[in-house]
Amino acid sequence: MLSRISASDWLNPSPNVKKALGLLLIGGVTAYAIYSYKNWRASSQKNEAIDCLTSSDAAIRSQNISNVEYYLKLNTQKGTSYWGCCTIIFKIINPQIPTFLDFEGDEILSILINGQECNACRTVGKIYLKNLQVGVNSVEIRYKNKYSKDGNGLHRYVDTIDGEEYLNTQFEPFYAHRMFPCFDQPDIKAILILSVKCPAYWKVISNEPIRKIENSPAVNDSIYLYGNDDCQLITFSSTDRISTYLYALCAGPFLEFRKDDNELNIPIGFYCKKSLENQFNVDVHLNWTIRSFKFYQEFFGILYPFKKYDQMFLSEMNYGAMENVGCVTYREHYLNLLSSIKKCKVGNVFLHEMAHMWFGNLVTMKWWDDLWLNESFATFMSHLNYSQSLNDEFSDVWLVFLRRKRSAYELDSISTSHSIWTPVENTLETTTNFDAISYNKGSSVLKQLHYVLGPEIFQKGVRAYLNSFKYQNAKFDDLINALNFEAKQNNLKIDLKEWAQRWVKTIGVNSLTPELEIEDGKIREFKVKQLGSTLYPTLRDHKILVELFDDNMESICKEEIFIEPHYNTFFGKMIGKAAPSCVVLNVEDYGYCKVRFDKISLENIKLKLDKIGNKMTRMLILSNLYEMVRDCLMPVNQFLEVCENQFVKEEVEIIESYILEIAHDAITNWVEKQSEKVKFYTFFFHEILKKLSEKPNLRELRYKLFRFIQKKDDIVLAVSWIKSSSDEPGLKLTIDESWAVLKAYSSILKGEKTLIEEFKENDKTSTGVLAYSYCLAAYPENKEATWNKILFEGPEMSAHHRRAIMTGFMIKYQKKILQFYTNRYFKTITSIIKTHDLQFVLDFCEHLFPSFEPEGFLISEIRKILKKIPQSFYPIIRFFNEKKNKLEISQRVKSFSRNS
Repeated sequence: MLSRISASDWLNPSPNVKKALGLLLIGGVTAYAIYSYKNWRASSQKNEAIDCLTSSDAAIRSQNISNVEYYLKLNTQKGTSYWGCCTIIFKIINPQIPTFLDFEGDEILSILINGQECNACRTVGKIYLKNLQVGVNSVEIRYKNKYSKDGNGLHRYVDTIDGEEYLNTQFEPFYAHRMFPCFDQPDIKAILILSVKCPAYWKVISNEPIRKIENSPAVNDSIYLYGNDDCQLITFSSTDRISTYLYALCAGPFLEFRKDDNELNIPIGFYCKKSLENQFNVDVHLNWTIRSFKFYQEFFGILYPFKKYDQMFLSEMNYGAMENVGCVTYREHYLNLLSSIKKCKVGNVFLHEMAHMWFGNLVTMKWWDDLWLNESFATFMSHLNYSQSLNDEFSDVWLVFLRRKRSAYELDSISTSHSIWTPVENTLETTTNFDAISYNKGSSVLKQLHYVLGPEIFQKGVRAYLNSFKYQNAKFDDLINALNFEAKQNNLKIDLKEWAQRWVKTIGVNSLTPELEIEDGKIREFKVKQLGSTLYPTLRDHKILVELFDDNMESICKEEIFIEPHYNTFFGKMIGKAAPSCVVLNVEDYGYCKVRFDKISLENIKLKLDKIGNKMTRMLILSNLYEMVRDCLMPVNQFLEVCENQFVKEEVEIIESYILEIAHDAITNWVEKQSEKVKFYTFFFHEILKKLSEKPNLRELRYKLFRFIQKKDDIVLAVSWIKSSSDEPGLKLTIDESWAVLKAYSSILKGEKTLIEEFKENDKTSTGVLAYSYCLAAYPENKEATWNKILFEGPEMSAHHRRAIMTGFMIKYQKKILQFYTNRYFKTITSIIKTHDLQFVLDFCEHLFPSFEPEGFLISEIRKILKKIPQSFYPIIRFFNEKKNKLEISQRVKSFSRNS
């Protein structure tokens, strides 16, 4: 029998154990252990009540443990539970150092350590192991567990259309141990040999090809006793040594499309649930896969390093996609490619995950402080790949890249920002760093580096890095050293170590302002003033392009300039050029910086932006005008007038969509008077309609249209489109667009419940079910019942269902009703932190946040709540700090605009 003993037996070891920690050990483990032991004890005790792994624990463990192999047997039946038996083989240098497996399971049935039944200590998320020996050890753990409902670990989904059950995993960053006991950290790479018992008609997909299928197998292990007789036992080939977060398992009655016979000689498969058969046309996705593999294999100089490449379209994924080795998972919505812009976005996701096969899977970061080695590179490389291998499908991929940077500029200007490379104390912190810094700033800095080094040197450095560390773990210095070596070999006068220190290990974004002196119609002096922010004053070097425009906004010249890490950089080569009417820095968007405009340039931009012929330059200007509003350099009304004028004249769909995006955010967050908000919303609503009357298939504009409905007459008009027959005038809405109208506006119109009930009966898809739950929560008379349902039933719901109800509850048009719940919201947080899991608390904090309340009141309440949240609940603390920062920005922008 397994008995539980106190964690203090391990956290307060005997004198003999302490003495053992002082010995000099093979491989140098103890030198680190002596230094880290006190920190290890403190961090373990601090986080004992939370399932997480600290960097100090991980560092000690990875130096003591090696040659890990997992032999995992799973019995995955229909229902809410599954059974497992995991045998872990590993070598250990010093068994006296406390050693634990990560495991957050429901019930442990037995533990054998080196063949002997053993008592073990369980704390939250950990099993501490006893009776280990120097050298090879074997641990066998049998267990029963519940399927996950929050999208992490081994998640179970029941299709709302046909009732079929599907399973899929999500292990990054620290969820593999929710399915099986393991050393769940990226630098303990291991072999996995997986066997799965499941219903006979299911398909099972994992990292490796199937080695053997046994139908109605003989029961040769007790964990296979459970379940029905109509089953199969599937055994997969052994994986390469990969990190635990890259393991994958998907099971269920999937539709399958395979293209194993292809010019790449890479077995390729696509899978989705049965009810999506009508959408399961993967010709475009297959084209992306083939063409993009060719690019990456040539660019990296390494053939695809794994045995197959399957791609799964799944329900209830928390992230857009996940780069599991040989079994990449995506949200099922990526099967729908209704617009060219969405096609580009989805294509970029596909190329992003494919890039991870080299950056992340073949070479893996040692610890989560180097998350950028995965995400920044995959983001930059996906755009580079798209621009070269898929440019014939969508030529504006770098505009999509520019569009992404806005979220990075925002986060990089507030106190919760972090450097691209950032110290990570534990895996809870890791979960918060999958953000705009790691993806969008990091990739932007890599685009700058690609420009600084030049394509050939950059490529050579990347190839050298991948070849040096394939199937291993790497750190920040490893990549920088490889790139720096190639730069020196080619006589580039740049010290990449210093460059990376400024760009990768510091926080903040610089602003660049051109300053000109004109004499006799010519430039007498041209300089660029560089500033940091009050929070983050670091100045950096920037290699960018500057373009000068005449009075008609025609280009006079375009010059490459190198801005030094000083307040002022002077450029003699600009002296003597004709005085421009407009100066734009960072054209073509090679830099990561906020661009400012001199007074003359700004006035000409306001009047003549549409006359600039280059679409990227127009979009870059709009992006930086938005930043000027946020930084209190331009009143919000002036900015919105520019947006109005440009939207009417703009003809490029992605820029039209971008204008609507930044205008909506500015109106919602920074326009003070409600009457002014309605005026701007209404203008854009009717201008979108005008454009759609001529080109109804502008999908990006259709997506944005419903966000701008404010007046009751416009709401009635939108609902009439739902009711209209196919031969009546007006927009012909898709079912998803109809739900968008009903979700947002039916709660304030009488008599629309019947229409919602009709849609519920006709749309059994997961989208329809979630939309219906949203609408029920939006009804004013349901508020109290919905609040109680969230608190008492929410923890047991799937995360997606829970979030739909929460966002429906907090619908923006019901301020008077919802004010009753504001105080209850803040009071409830401190109690649910003690009783509910972290994901539920995060959902509660984020989706029920009363953003309709005045900024000053909310800032005051956040300050109070931050004093009550334990420091170990880092993701919640970061959430509220970011909210507070953004509210303070909103206050400043409103005050500046009011007084300008």
